[in-house]
Amino acid sequence: MSSSSLIRAFRGLLPFLLLAGTASAQQTDFADRADAVLDYVNSRTPNLGQTNYGPHRIGRTGFWYALGRIERGNVSTGLSYISAAVGDADALDNSGFSLWPGMDAWYRHNAIFPQELKDKYRDEYVGATHYTGSTPNQRLMAATGCYLASEIWGAAAVTANSNAANGHGDPTGKAFINHILDNLPRYNCEEHNSGQYLTFNLGPFHTLANFAPDPLIRQKARMGFDWLLADTAPTWLNGYACVSNTRGRVTSPQNRYAGTTNLGWWLQFGGPTPASMFDSELHVQYALSDYPGVPEEIITASSDRSQSYTRRSVAQRYVSAAKNAYFKQTWMTPGYAMWSQVEAEVGINDDGSLRVNTYDTRYIQDGYQGQRWGIAWDDPPAGESVISITTPTTYRGSTGGISIYEDTLQHEDTLLAVYNIPAPSGQSGNVGDYPNQYVTGSIPNGYLAYIDNSESAGRLFLHYNNILVSIYLTDPFPNYSGSPGFQYPCSKLGVVVETASPDEFPQATAAERLNAFRAEILATTVDKSGINDAAPRLTYTNRKGKTLSLTYGQAGIIDGDPVDYLQWPTLGNPWMYQPPQGNLTLFGPNRKLLYNFNDWTITTNNRPTAVAGSPVTANGTDPIDIDLSARVSDGETPSNKLHYKVVNGANGSVQLLSDGRTARFTPAANFSGTAGFAFTATDVGNDHRHALYYDFEQADPVAGGKVTDVSGNDRDGTLALIGTGSAAGDAAVPAAIANQSSKSLRLTNSSVGSAKISRQLHQGNIHLSNGDWTFATWFKRESYANDDFLFHVGTGDGFGGDGDELQLYCAAQSGNIRLLHYNSSNSLDVDINTTGVRIGEWNHVAVRFKRTALNTGDVTLFLNGSPVGTTSNVTWALKQDTPVTFGGPAKNSVLSRDFNGWIDDLVLFRWDLTDADVQNLATTPVAHSGGLSLEQTIQVSTPPLAPAGLTATPNSPDIVLGWIDAGDGTTYTVQRATSSGGPFTTLQSGITGGSFTDSTAVPGTQYFYQLIASSGAGDGPPSAVVSATLPANDLSLWNSGTMNAWSRAARITFPGYTQAETLTNFPVLVALDATTIP
Repeated sequence: MSSSSLIRAFRGLLPFLLLAGTASAQQTDFADRADAVLDYVNSRTPNLGQTNYGPHRIGRTGFWYALGRIERGNVSTGLSYISAAVGDADALDNSGFSLWPGMDAWYRHNAIFPQELKDKYRDEYVGATHYTGSTPNQRLMAATGCYLASEIWGAAAVTANSNAANGHGDPTGKAFINHILDNLPRYNCEEHNSGQYLTFNLGPFHTLANFAPDPLIRQKARMGFDWLLADTAPTWLNGYACVSNTRGRVTSPQNRYAGTTNLGWWLQFGGPTPASMFDSELHVQYALSDYPGVPEEIITASSDRSQSYTRRSVAQRYVSAAKNAYFKQTWMTPGYAMWSQVEAEVGINDDGSLRVNTYDTRYIQDGYQGQRWGIAWDDPPAGESVISITTPTTYRGSTGGISIYEDTLQHEDTLLAVYNIPAPSGQSGNVGDYPNQYVTGSIPNGYLAYIDNSESAGRLFLHYNNILVSIYLTDPFPNYSGSPGFQYPCSKLGVVVETASPDEFPQATAAERLNAFRAEILATTVDKSGINDAAPRLTYTNRKGKTLSLTYGQAGIIDGDPVDYLQWPTLGNPWMYQPPQGNLTLFGPNRKLLYNFNDWTITTNNRPTAVAGSPVTANGTDPIDIDLSARVSDGETPSNKLHYKVVNGANGSVQLLSDGRTARFTPAANFSGTAGFAFTATDVGNDHRHALYYDFEQADPVAGGKVTDVSGNDRDGTLALIGTGSAAGDAAVPAAIANQSSKSLRLTNSSVGSAKISRQLHQGNIHLSNGDWTFATWFKRESYANDDFLFHVGTGDGFGGDGDELQLYCAAQSGNIRLLHYNSSNSLDVDINTTGVRIGEWNHVAVRFKRTALNTGDVTLFLNGSPVGTTSNVTWALKQDTPVTFGGPAKNSVLSRDFNGWIDDLVLFRWDLTDADVQNLATTPVAHSGGLSLEQTIQVSTPPLAPAGLTATPNSPDIVLGWIDAGDGTTYTVQRATSSGGPFTTLQSGITGGSFTDSTAVPGTQYFYQLIASSGAGDGPPSAVVSATLPANDLSLWNSGTMNAWSRAARITFPGYTQAETLTNFPVLVALDATTIP
């Protein structure tokens, strides 16, 4: 068999080896970029003579060059490269760079390896001595190689001399790989957003996604790979990854793609043609024909810059003696981006959520290689278009990167930084704690205009392509003078940077636009009075009136409101959302993808689609029923389980019948033509806003004392049974959600027993005092006997006395439902009360908190979809160190306060729902709250009305009919009878216009006419009957004259002759036939 035949045969096996990717679409020129990578590796020869050390030794590069050669059909050369590379795979202390790609090549192509090469592989991997590494990426790469090798040659043999346990017990590295994959989507990669080294996390994930023998690891790796792409895509500005970096920096020029990872982003996302393809072999696995591609939503996130937006993310890593969190944001506009990072030392709660211990961090990850904040603008292909300012650290004699002595605060296009730099004191760890008492700025030339007030006022104003920049230092700095950078000695300093798009300024020239921008900046307010305090403080009000205040070592404040970084999403931007420790949702125009990191599934929910239905024709004003489920199709939700709503009846009325899917339309009286209505069909879909959702649909909703959270967030409730209390599924459900719900939860309560549900919710998941939220549930009371608690936040048994306490309950001996809040002073500051709750009837209740300031907001109670009361500016400190309780208060001291009845569709949103959203919850199952909707219009054709204005006029020898023509393609049928009651016979159909001539009328006979209008909807009712008679023949000529005895006679008329005279001697030619004159 030829080499090419071998390759074709092997590719036939790929569907069994490669993980099927999510439905994907690449940019139209992805194939061109992939070809460019393959062209490069096929036109170069790897460094065959370099082994053991060096970033381009044969073990690091040879396998990738080989994959490119084999892809293009040059198998022999490719195999020679693999042979050379495998001998360098176990290369001293950086073996991960070769052990991993070596196993990637093995799993792809071992079917065409000669036995000699297979033996060489075994000799190298069995008993290798370097299955570990000194950095996160090295440990992951080495573990990937070790795990995959162990699956081929056995764990004992492979790990005889070294192993990849990395503190997780399993010498093959499998447990360590699972640890990395499990933590990635919750805390980001250890080398998060590294422009240099992130590719050495992406690559092993891709290899594992394709070839890991364990299908769960394959799935985790595929989802982790997509997650890392999703993390970066919204930061991509045509060649720049505009996000704070660890172990890498955003640097100019735009087509340089500095750092090995950035060239990979170019391959995935596009950008200016690289100035050099050097190191592109590291990305060859994505250029191969078997690459499954990237979900189209991620591609859109990397390329759609039609609007400005904020992108946020959170990363966490253990550094030295502390756990650090990195709160990142990017302000992305069509032409430029500004990004920054805030660090905090954090603790981790039992559910994995974070809690901030201090913003005065002692360490920072890989400080000397990092970049905390910067600005970049689109200036292709090779513009110097990045600005950054920092105080660097020193590590092993090298000064650069960032230190812990700078804090930042950003709001969209404005950024504050404060510096508190001590004297150097000998620290030298790679944790950013070595101080250098100066700031350094990188400010490129190439501006269209600039104003240098640095020496007099500490200000610079610059106009580049696509951006205007104002830079202000609280001290003048005399050594800028148009250079591409500056260094200013200081121990305490403040910096303000504000940016704008040139489109904001209509002036004709760059100099005029910059002057206008400068004038707006100089009108702003800066308070630098606290910059020399022990903890430097800086306050600035920007051009748009936003006031930013930053004190060193503390969270920033915007408009008087401290930023609560714990509430930031793990990933958040217009194309995706992942709440803290939650699941990732990608938003497309017609679908949503849910990456569930609890059960490791990817779920696609496609928007319902329209199905062509039969034309709908009404019969006058008779109601007509239309099955909406026959007009919609959904690949994931059966059409009879979609949620339907009917709206906007036109020329008629519409209602949805009790089955939830049949619309009854009644045409309006006295109307003909096209009537109709609109309807929406919403499918079942996960809602990223859910904190928890209990639908009680399980076979046993309380099996094992657990209430299942179906939100995907894995926040199951704990059932507490006290005494003789019980809880069980019950078939009673609210009618409004019966098409989705088949079961509720029945809780029983008596003086000697009760049941309730609790769940611990840390502030890192949902901050009930300082974040937006909405609680909602259906409920049905058994009796009025007790105070039936539905929702309780606190540590007591209700009604105050135990500190801050919130309770929603139905009052005993009444039909009232009441929302109370007792503050920490035991004062009642919320008391919203309404009536209307009847025994044995289902009701829907909701409580919404809309944050307005620190621990302050407006709380609203809703009953059956309607707001019944709001208390504004409530300040509280709701306790979240103990669980939230559903169906009772926290304590068990008063059992009569636990709920007695039924609850269903209980949900807690980490969102302040709108009034319309809450109203929907009262009519729609929660399962549909995250669904996608299709709106359709149903046209109902009604036959024409009875024609109006029918007349019949004798005009001998005819009778002429006339009427009011309705137009619009209406045709008419004329019917005639000799009696007003009929029977009528049709004279002619299909008549257009407003007239008809009856030429068959007999003089002297009375005729009755009716008219029927017709359209595509059918025949309308007949018109009113009219009659007409032609005059009879004038018999006086022969009744008393010589013609009396004639058996034949004729009346001769001369149309148009109107003179009254007698004609004599007028010749007439008459032809006789056998017709008898009546």
